[in-house]
Amino acid sequence: MSNQPATFAVVEHYELRQSPRRKTMALRVEHQRLVVLAPQHIRQREIQCFIHQHSDWIKRQVRLQQSREQAIMQKQFKHGGEFTFLGQPYTLNVISGSKHAHVMLQDQHILMHLPQDDSASVKVSLFAWYRQQAQQYFTQQTHEMAAITDKNCRQIRIGDFKRQWGSCSRQGIIRYHWPLIQACQSVVDYVIAHEVSHLTYMNHSADFWQLVKRLCPDYQVQRRWLKDQGHLLRFLLG
Repeated sequence: MSNQPATFAVVEHYELRQSPRRKTMALRVEHQRLVVLAPQHIRQREIQCFIHQHSDWIKRQVRLQQSREQAIMQKQFKHGGEFTFLGQPYTLNVISGSKHAHVMLQDQHILMHLPQDDSASVKVSLFAWYRQQAQQYFTQQTHEMAAITDKNCRQIRIGDFKRQWGSCSRQGIIRYHWPLIQACQSVVDYVIAHEVSHLTYMNHSADFWQLVKRLCPDYQVQRRWLKDQGHLLRFLLG
């Protein structure tokens, strides 16, 4: 892995990731930084030419990420802040002075009784509440979907993942990225259907996608939403 000067003004440097298994080049923009995925043996001239050919695409991706980050930064962890739970909008109603933190849904509000109402306390308590809700919802839905396929899920864990919304091991352990609980129910259920289908098929074969479709008929719509809008769910980890 190495850094080399780019041949255009979009980014000052790019990160080169080479693999002997890769046959073609590809580009990725991560945190407004260009990443080049390339075969093990490739000339710098070819890389630079490839970058130049895709300069317009790179500029669009950088602008898109800038707008996404701006939207994420607008989140306010204080009374009156707006957040979502299973796709529904809620407003934070923060009440300070209680001995212990307690969070619950009340009408169109996330009611938070906290010892202090500073942003750090609000954020920590909101984190904990989202995790708790994710554990409950994901566990129930996963077991219900697994029963449809006559498979057993050994364990369900909630965690933080940079790239994945969920994963399933060969041991039958399914993990979910907890900020997903903010998405609408249909999107969440697609991810659950995806991981449950891996209990039967540890691949992405045609049979696998047929099972996903059986569990989530409009999975393609939900999958597209995650690809286009999923970044809005990750603000909690920022």
